[in-house]
Amino acid sequence: MHLYSMNMLSARINIRDAQPSATDLFFFKRQRNRIVPETPYVDVTEWYTHQNQKYQQQAIFQELHFQCNKDGYIELDSKIVARLNMWWGSPRHSPCVLSFTTVMDENPTLICSSRKLQEVLSACLHNEQAILLHTSYFSFVEHKDLLIELAKKQLIQLVFSIGSSEDQWRKKWEPGTKSYKERLQLIAECTQIGIPSGIILEPVVPGESLQGLYELFRLVRQAGVQWAYYRLWNEQRYDIVLDKQQEQLKKGFISQFTHYCKSFQLNNHLPYWPYQETEWQSRQPLFLF
Repeated sequence: MHLYSMNMLSARINIRDAQPSATDLFFFKRQRNRIVPETPYVDVTEWYTHQNQKYQQQAIFQELHFQCNKDGYIELDSKIVARLNMWWGSPRHSPCVLSFTTVMDENPTLICSSRKLQEVLSACLHNEQAILLHTSYFSFVEHKDLLIELAKKQLIQLVFSIGSSEDQWRKKWEPGTKSYKERLQLIAECTQIGIPSGIILEPVVPGESLQGLYELFRLVRQAGVQWAYYRLWNEQRYDIVLDKQQEQLKKGFISQFTHYCKSFQLNNHLPYWPYQETEWQSRQPLFLF
């Protein structure tokens, strides 16, 4: 195993070594016994996974061997445009939102080339294919014109992966990736030209993820982000059983995340695709408090 992979595994899943922050301990000492209510703030994550399920269930999609990561995002490999053209040309093709990722091989420091991203964006624009692009960073200048055209037709929404407002955590969680300052600048540039954007908070690490959470929400809201969601540590995926303290930290994180979403008026509505009405768009008002 590469040294980088070992570092990432340690940063992401070795949660028994994580020490609670002062904010986490505050929630832990409160002895929160009640269950955190399952509000639509928690359910906002399902909106994104809901898109993935629609295309992965299509037989033609499976037969064409699209490369997807563990979360269901389509990777921009060398044959992606050829596969897309065959998919669009098939009589069994059923229109749906495609969720792409610029990250390759589950490694946040490995992203697809600008040329490959340009080819995919151009193909999607030509075929009027709505896309959800999951990314941590790309060259804004190189893709600006295509992004504008996609946004005019309401065919694109962006989801930026970001972990904190403090670069020290990026160096620990995602060594070798672009700084959070650069990511926030990219988000601002995209929202300024009218591209609906959100963030996914990851990795969520027990004992650490509450640190800088308020400042992160303030900065992403200032950059024009409309939605925020998170990917919690997955006990089954990593064969981890959370102890009592870690379960308490989990509840504390969800509570704080929900509070800050409300404070900064994020997730007031779910992303809307003009040609696709789903059960998620019918939920009005979104939040129940």
